[in-house]
Amino acid sequence: MASEIKTLFEGKWTHTKSEKFEEYLTAIGIGYLKRKMAMSLSPTITISVDGEEISVNISAGPKGNESKFRLGQEFTVGGEMEGQAIATFEAGKLSVNITPKDSSKKKQTVTREIVDGGLVQTMEVDGVICKRFFKRS
Repeated sequence: MASEIKTLFEGKWTHTKSEKFEEYLTAIGIGYLKRKMAMSLSPTITISVDGEEISVNISAGPKGNESKFRLGQEFTVGGEMEGQAIATFEAGKLSVNITPKDSSKKKQTVTREIVDGGLVQTMEVDGVICKRFFKRS
């Protein structure tokens, strides 16, 4: 499976547009000023695969976030949704289910898939669905 992920996703991806991003940020508890700042940034995602280890590095402005994981094994995520996560790969979709450390925050799912040569990242929390679109750099 890692080789299929490498073929589909490996590389650098540049943000092109978002749908319902502000609603998503509100749903995960981001305050007004941080939301406005986040919405003004254009992130880059770099995905690499080394053997069975998958690395997803998101860089936006002065902050960045990197996750390294193996499919089906629990790993820790940082940032606003700090907590434990498990990644799966099925039907060409790389999904990460996140359980926040802070019990007042809701679980979320981040799914990445390739659609028409671009990367579509769908983020879902508490019934709010946000899509972010990226092109290969």
